[in-house]
Amino acid sequence: MSGERGVRISAPGNLLLCGEYAVLEPGGLGIAVAVEPRATAEIAPRPAATETELQVTCLTAPGRAPAVYRPGADSTETTRLPAACFGYLERAGLVSRRPNRLPNKLGNLEITLDTRSFFAPSGEKRGFGSSAAATVVCSAALLSAEGYSEARVRGLLLEHAVAIHREFQGGRGSGYDVLISTLGGAALFRGGPAPEAEPIAAPWLQNMFLAFAGESVATSGAVHRYERWKAAHPDAARSFLERSNALVAELSRASARRTALALIERLAELGVELGRQIGVPAEPAHGLRDRVTARLGRTVCKALGAGNELVLCAPSGLAAANGAVEPRLAERDHDTIQPLQPAVEGVSWSTASEHSRSFQDPAG
Repeated sequence: MSGERGVRISAPGNLLLCGEYAVLEPGGLGIAVAVEPRATAEIAPRPAATETELQVTCLTAPGRAPAVYRPGADSTETTRLPAACFGYLERAGLVSRRPNRLPNKLGNLEITLDTRSFFAPSGEKRGFGSSAAATVVCSAALLSAEGYSEARVRGLLLEHAVAIHREFQGGRGSGYDVLISTLGGAALFRGGPAPEAEPIAAPWLQNMFLAFAGESVATSGAVHRYERWKAAHPDAARSFLERSNALVAELSRASARRTALALIERLAELGVELGRQIGVPAEPAHGLRDRVTARLGRTVCKALGAGNELVLCAPSGLAAANGAVEPRLAERDHDTIQPLQPAVEGVSWSTASEHSRSFQDPAG
């Protein structure tokens, strides 16, 4: 199917539900889930008379003009990601500036990389791992343009996409986001130089909500604070990792919602404890818990990621929400409560004449 007109590749966003900071350590465990929305990359032919053989057009935040990357040209802030994807894959001998294995001989190609759904109307990122999802679809599109089969592209993504994203991020990154955007569903993640992700059932993910509130915290700054704390308090850091791993492992095996919510609550408390130690807030912003309770009833709340701008809300009372709650938008798209939308499909291909096909084997 690679190289056909109108090829569309998509990959979901991602969230780390638990295991913050722990996943940075070798053997550190976390549970990640693929979520809507999706990043997309569309491959289409360009006129043969154009001056370059391949270009990537990037569509990002609302109101921002499209940016174009051409192999060999200098990249801008907006085109750094396709430049990193292409540069890595070219050095690995996997792609070329003039794709020459296209079965339909389309000539010059344009890849349109679209991550606009990862931004709020205000232009701020929504916290769903846009750069990881974009890395997956951009790399998949470049490989597909070379004529690799979907099966081969899937294998190459699992082999190289984490390294590509780490290169884009200056050598950092646990890799959970890239793997879960590739695989879809939910997974138990194990950190390290070569991270692993084991799919899990996680039936307790049903009827969960996300609350957007609080001030954005730069992940790099939070990680730096964690590393300084770990260096100064090695015993406390070791204890934190052991406690976190034990709770995450137990949650990965949980099937009953009541059991899962009790574990999520304990993980939330552990996150708050660590946040106070390193100086990064991990509690829901002031008043948010009350507003969540007013909307959803008795609820377990847990901050996600670095800081408290995004909070997982798990109704725990008899009147647990059924997913039909209408979200309420507030100023700058903050302080909204919306259903969590897990994405079963990972990276997938589609054309105008067929349905999307998932990365995962439907039988698996």
